[in-house]
Amino acid sequence: VFVQTAVGAVGVHEWTPNPNDYICECNENAALYQQAVNAYKASFDALSKDYNIVYAGYLWNQGEHEEVFGKPGCASTVSSDASYYAAYKSMHDGFMKDLGLDFGGISVVRADKAGGTAENSMSLTTARNAQYKLCNDIDDLFMVSTMGETCAASAPLDMDKTNTIHYSQATFNKMGADCALNLYNCLGLAANN
Repeated sequence: VFVQTAVGAVGVHEWTPNPNDYICECNENAALYQQAVNAYKASFDALSKDYNIVYAGYLWNQGEHEEVFGKPGCASTVSSDASYYAAYKSMHDGFMKDLGLDFGGISVVRADKAGGTAENSMSLTTARNAQYKLCNDIDDLFMVSTMGETCAASAPLDMDKTNTIHYSQATFNKMGADCALNLYNCLGLAANN
């Protein structure tokens, strides 16, 4: 079961428990963290009446916002690997504590602002550098898909034909399958079957 709380074109700071601690050139500081917490709790409470929930976690696919809107040199913005790391860890730790989750999973995104080719898509952006380090440092956070690193605007099967910033539905489907398989392995379920 997925509780979809995603919002397009937002920064990681808007998903922290304290979004007002951050300044961003996008001039938004939505309280998305609390909305996600509320939606999850309502869904969990309803489902747990009839089902035994074995694993619960979240999946994350975000990162270009900081490349565009971060204010370099401003201590209260997300504009560096370290500041993205801190904001994301704040969100992750909050979700784990407030929701009692078992895991978090990251599917990295392509770097559209770095260029339209697969090679540029693999460029190490602020968010991507931090995401790899986070998955390396935090035991209950997994890198569940890196497919986004090789999706290119020049490859029509990878990207939406009407908007080459976003993936095609076929690519989203492949990413979903990749996330599921890798998460299954990260949780150690493959060894049990």
